[in-house]
Amino acid sequence: MLSINVGTEDDWLGLIYGGSKVSATFHRLDELILQFTDVSYEEIWTAIDFLAPFPALWMLEVFDRYPFDDDLLFRRNGKTMKHLRIPFCALVENIMGRFKVLSRSGVSRMDLVRIEAVLDADDADDTDDVDDVDDAGDADDADDADDEFEAERVDAAIKQQLHCILKTTAALFISEDTFDMLLRATIEAAPSTSTLRHLNFGGVEFCLGGVIKVIAALTSLVSLTCSVRNQGLAIGTNPESSCLRCFRKKYYPLSKKFKVLRVLGTDVPLVDEVASVAMHIAVVCPNFAFVDLPHEHRKELSLEIARAIAKRPFRPFADSIRHLMFKD
Repeated sequence: MLSINVGTEDDWLGLIYGGSKVSATFHRLDELILQFTDVSYEEIWTAIDFLAPFPALWMLEVFDRYPFDDDLLFRRNGKTMKHLRIPFCALVENIMGRFKVLSRSGVSRMDLVRIEAVLDADDADDTDDVDDVDDAGDADDADDADDEFEAERVDAAIKQQLHCILKTTAALFISEDTFDMLLRATIEAAPSTSTLRHLNFGGVEFCLGGVIKVIAALTSLVSLTCSVRNQGLAIGTNPESSCLRCFRKKYYPLSKKFKVLRVLGTDVPLVDEVASVAMHIAVVCPNFAFVDLPHEHRKELSLEIARAIAKRPFRPFADSIRHLMFKD
């Protein structure tokens, strides 16, 4: 396996041109990691005059910002690409929508896609340069309308790409900083034929309604990683769980594939909320098997579950819940 880590602009130009004016094609390069520092984006953009330099990539990881204004890194490697890590910003949205990098013919099933935040908040300025958006503050109403239309077009484009990700990807990680932009789009874009088995939202807080909505939308989902709070994010209507029998009647079986809830960012005072969400999932997901949370909180979770199934409303469903308790 051949892997290259590119850290500077000189590294990149040296890799591509190697001292000549003729661009290279790397037919055996499997892994490419780009983490430019102090890069001149405009200079790199204008330096690209070749077609498909990486036709055999298996893994592509881009840190900080995507440094090109086109689909250069995705050309002719749709059948080999399995691992993609990319910063999410308006520029990436535009490229995904304009070039359909994940929906073009020949794109194979991904093993992992990581969509992460852009650390440099100035990326919007670069995107304005790329899209020739006049942001001088004196735009007239027509310009505002054009900008609004463009924003809607970009939103539609990223939903289309998310739809393709959910159809062709086994695992998806969406960083906490990009969550607000992508969560609703992820759920709205979910196809009935989704192949996504593992979804990681990091430490984003979900309430029961959010968890239920995600499991219902992603029909192949096996595991979900997030944080859990009673006041966490609700997508749509939070289910009424005061009548547990009504809750079960409405949602059962929510999913026969969902098995694992991984909980991040849990403090001891919140374990009761994790237990409540987990028990509700167990009532409507017959194969839900495990709550994965830090070891130091597992005993408290087991105690919360034991107390809950000893009385109503959970006692009638004790057989569906008891297995969530950790054994000493």
